[in-house]
Amino acid sequence: MSEINMRRLKIHTGIRCRKHNRKTVYPFLRIEGNWLLKAGFNPENHAYVIIQDGCITIKAEAEARTPMRA
Repeated sequence: MSEINMRRLKIHTGIRCRKHNRKTVYPFLRIEGNWLLKAGFNPENHAYVIIQDGCITIKAEAEARTPMRA
């Protein structure tokens, strides 16, 4: 996939129930669709998630095999 495409995703709210009636609220993204397959993300394979301030990069495992800096 050589062209750059941008997707706009909704950041959802998740809630986990904890002990003693406590709840934890957290953000989550749902990423799914045939566009992932076209980008090289095959079902049952793994991906790497690189997290930086205000930026999340997701790489298919085959692409991410080159050493990455921490």
